[in-house]
Amino acid sequence: MFENAYEQVVCKNIDELIYVNNVALNKFHKKKLSDNFLVKTKYPVNLFLHSNAVGWTDLQDRIGDKHSFIDFVLWEQSIEKVI
Repeated sequence: MFENAYEQVVCKNIDELIYVNNVALNKFHKKKLSDNFLVKTKYPVNLFLHSNAVGWTDLQDRIGDKHSFIDFVLWEQSIEKVI
């Protein structure tokens, strides 16, 4: 998962968004989203984790694999066991 630039995590609310952003920052050492972005009110938001910074879009017609928040959490837990 997250081996290409088009893969996305779909966040449906602020809690999911903050969780994915924190994982990207703390575990994968990505640049975080701005604090202003975290007060965003339009959902869903898709986050891109492949590059050095967390990217995002609120457009749902972007190409690429879309992963649910639950799939992201399960993936994150599975890589923790390997590390």
